[in-house]
Amino acid sequence: MPNYKSFISVPCLVRGRAAFRLFIFSPGGERSEFGVFLSYCLWLAVGGRRNGTFKRYTLAVARWLDYMYVGMQIFGNKVSTYSLYLSYADYLSNGRLSDDPMVIRMVSILGENLVIHKSLVVVHNGIDSFISFCAEEYIRKIDYIKNGLSTSSGVEDDLIRDLALIHQMAQRRNDVALKRHPYSRRSNKVSEHVVGAKSDKLVPITPDKYFPLGHIAEFIANLRSFRDATLMSLCAASCWRISEAMQILWEDIDFATRKIYCREPIGRGNYLDAYVGLSFHEREQLAWKGRETSETVLLEPYGTLFFKNLALYRKNQNSSQHNFIFETENGRPLFLSSYSGVVLDAFKLAAAPIYEKLGLSLFRVGPHSLRHSYCYFMYNFIHFEEGMGMSLYDLAKLTGHKDVGALAIYAQRDRERFYEEIYIATQSRVNGGDVTETQLRFEYLRNRLEEVAKLLNSEKEIK
Repeated sequence: MPNYKSFISVPCLVRGRAAFRLFIFSPGGERSEFGVFLSYCLWLAVGGRRNGTFKRYTLAVARWLDYMYVGMQIFGNKVSTYSLYLSYADYLSNGRLSDDPMVIRMVSILGENLVIHKSLVVVHNGIDSFISFCAEEYIRKIDYIKNGLSTSSGVEDDLIRDLALIHQMAQRRNDVALKRHPYSRRSNKVSEHVVGAKSDKLVPITPDKYFPLGHIAEFIANLRSFRDATLMSLCAASCWRISEAMQILWEDIDFATRKIYCREPIGRGNYLDAYVGLSFHEREQLAWKGRETSETVLLEPYGTLFFKNLALYRKNQNSSQHNFIFETENGRPLFLSSYSGVVLDAFKLAAAPIYEKLGLSLFRVGPHSLRHSYCYFMYNFIHFEEGMGMSLYDLAKLTGHKDVGALAIYAQRDRERFYEEIYIATQSRVNGGDVTETQLRFEYLRNRLEEVAKLLNSEKEIK
């Protein structure tokens, strides 16, 4: 838990999610809770924010509130809440290199807390959501005070009021922008001073983001438990997200046909029976990003490895009070455990020897890389009558995506195939169309065969 200058943080649960409460100590030593923060945590949980977003937002807001409280104590009425709010982006981006004397003063007290540009946008998305919540909370406070149900409680209420005013300013600015550009999408951002990086969602994944295709079976063999081997075999074979794989139930597998199904938790007809043994708050933590179909096509040899490891895992598994396949050592569903400590650490431990041998970095590589590998393979190396590679439309059906455009981040066109198409297109123009496409393809592949053979030999030497 981070250390704060103005607050004492106390861990707690909010609708089954790990959270914390913030307490302020007065000069007289009396402790009072910053209640609006806990209400904000509840607001996020009820709003259906995923666990990762919930954690990032609450931590970002707590750090920002600490910054705001320290600033309010130091500068008092000399600096407005709005100016202090604007300075936070500079504090995170530049730290002691800032040109703003207010930021320099804050750095001298709080120290530097620099973040990269993409993280800066995420931090301010969390702060934006807190400011939006405070705007709603301020309206409720006014109604309560008018009706004698509440009284103003000093600094906390003053901050809520100032943040509500910041929200109103942002709304007016966004309304003006919409009038100028009536056909554009309305922005609900508060932190317009934080310039976001251009979205790279349509930029194809680079080769270092998918797991090396020739080493997945070796990786699965490196895993130290049947549970982890079964889980990663499922991810490699099915293209499921790791959250979907961790939540699979025994009823999702048809052992007779060797088929598996990826089903939306809330869409199950036997919802309560399927998730027997879970509390209400635990059921709320079931993740679902969305799929068009529950059908799954297993990629070999990983599909065979999945059923093989599953049989071994099942043999060593104790009887459970739930229907989940994957569980922790104490018998609780795996999806409720620490992802980084239980799943990601096991992944990196098994992948490390392979990545070290290939001279690749494991930085920000996790089980999702197996999903990239599945899409990359299907997009480039499955043979059809029309040629090599599956179309994005077929791949969308296969991977359960609703939107074909979403696959642009997963489907990286093989470089060799790309160069081959360019060679055929340019040479056909040079030759005036007298040489067939098949002849040009043969000529290109013949010229490349020797280089590919050398590459293959070098890979064998590495192994």
